[in-house]
Amino acid sequence: MNTPADLDIPFEPDHFLAITVSRPASGVAVVLHVEGHLDHDTVPLLRQRVAPFLGHGLRAIVFDLGKLELMTSPGLGAFLNVRRTQEKTGGQCLFVNVPARIRRVLDVMDAVPPEDVFANTREMDAYLVALQRGEIDERADEHAPQADHPVRR
Repeated sequence: MNTPADLDIPFEPDHFLAITVSRPASGVAVVLHVEGHLDHDTVPLLRQRVAPFLGHGLRAIVFDLGKLELMTSPGLGAFLNVRRTQEKTGGQCLFVNVPARIRRVLDVMDAVPPEDVFANTREMDAYLVALQRGEIDERADEHAPQADHPVRR
């Protein structure tokens, strides 16, 4: 009988997923900081961590992906599920600090509109403040840049 060592299957000692949650003072959003590998084995943790925030009237669930090293299709599916759930309740699912390799996956799969991805936390915070002030008409025209709001890429 073959064992993993016999089959020469690489073992990834750094294969993990850590998710920390922060809430901006505004209370209209929650930020989940995702670190590590988001794949078949770790998606249940993401679902568990985001579940308490779905359907509770948050205007935005934000994923900070600055430390995400790898994402497979189950991870992408989990993000899409959060997007669908948020849209049903009038909220948004946004992404910030997306590494180029993860951004490429999102772009190739046409999974996330470009206007829902922020270059950095400062840009995202400016958007959330403008949203609270009513300077941005929520989803009135997703594809048109708003006045006094930089185009996010």
